[in-house]
Amino acid sequence: MSASKPRVLIIGAGIGGLCLAQGLRQAGVPVAVYERDQAPDARLQGYRLNIEPIGSRALHDCLPGQLWDLLVRTAGDPGPGMNVFTQRMRHLMREPGSRARTRSTAPMPSAARRCAGSCSPA
Repeated sequence: MSASKPRVLIIGAGIGGLCLAQGLRQAGVPVAVYERDQAPDARLQGYRLNIEPIGSRALHDCLPGQLWDLLVRTAGDPGPGMNVFTQRMRHLMREPGSRARTRSTAPMPSAARRCAGSCSPA
């Protein structure tokens, strides 16, 4: 009987499932990800992610360098507060945030900025 690496099946292609898949791939573990939504834009409600420093560290450690760089280049820091819109971009409400938080000109989420100086290189 030969000892082979297990094949891991991940149910759910959300941020956690995809991060886990990347980490396993880097460790040489065969992995397959299954998602019930048929396309990335299948859900009409939209999304907003807030990634805290520990999450940025996990993403940095699990993602290949080019994917981490893509995340940093395409993420934004929306500043304080939150707006809610309909699918036709009609403004429904605004929830004000704290003005104590400063807005950055760097094109990366604040959590990624905090991680960038302390995360080990990939």
